[in-house]
Amino acid sequence: MKNVILLLYFFLTIESLNAQEYGRIYTKTEANALYGNVLVSIEISSAELNGYMFQTKDYLMFNIIDGELIILDNERKSLRPVGEQYSLSMVFKVYSISKMQELLNQGKEKIVKLEARENVISITNGDFTLEFSGNCPPVCP
Repeated sequence: MKNVILLLYFFLTIESLNAQEYGRIYTKTEANALYGNVLVSIEISSAELNGYMFQTKDYLMFNIIDGELIILDNERKSLRPVGEQYSLSMVFKVYSISKMQELLNQGKEKIVKLEARENVISITNGDFTLEFSGNCPPVCP
């Protein structure tokens, strides 16, 4: 019986690690106070972001380099720009698809802003901002 409980605990722990959720939704005012001013902002349509979410499983990764928005799927394959390759040591910000969908549902705007701040990439829709991302590397989904 003890082995069964231990085995069950092991599988539940592995499942919770696999189901890591990245992102937390703030009001725009809270995000500005916590994460600082927006240094670079790139707009895409909510429909475009939604399209990227359908091309991956569970996560998208973001970076803004020289004013260009880069989006990777959960396996670090480039969705924007299509087909580009990036060093495995280059850090991307990871967000859960579920949190991005929640942001779009709350914000209800047709435009999404991907924003580079001091040390973060945030996603804003309407009066709401998604932040508290993961970093890949060191922890990649």
